[in-house]
Amino acid sequence: MNGLSSSRRPPFTLRVAAILCCAVGFWSLLPAVIHGAQALGSHTVPWPAVVAPGVSALLIGFAGVLLWLRRKLGVVLLAVGGVLPAVTNAALGRPVHGPGVLLMVAAVLVVMNVRQLRPGMNP
Repeated sequence: MNGLSSSRRPPFTLRVAAILCCAVGFWSLLPAVIHGAQALGSHTVPWPAVVAPGVSALLIGFAGVLLWLRRKLGVVLLAVGGVLPAVTNAALGRPVHGPGVLLMVAAVLVVMNVRQLRPGMNP
């Protein structure tokens, strides 16, 4: 075996959700850093609008890791990371965009497997 017993591995759909979260987090972090660096040069963009996408991407990526470990905290981080940019933009009066399709697919897969998750952070 590879060190994990079959009873400790997450179900297939939960593994797909965790991989999607990590992929969305990684691919969201790249443009967040690039646009954030460009926006720091101009003083017309408020700092919460610059910081929120990067923090959201990190939260979603970390949620993927926690979901792979079957932790319920991953659901909370996924929800917060998914709505953080929209809430920030709404509070600042900027255009609001919903989460992407891959993030929504991951959220549906997580909801389907919420009974497979355990509370806490310790394995």
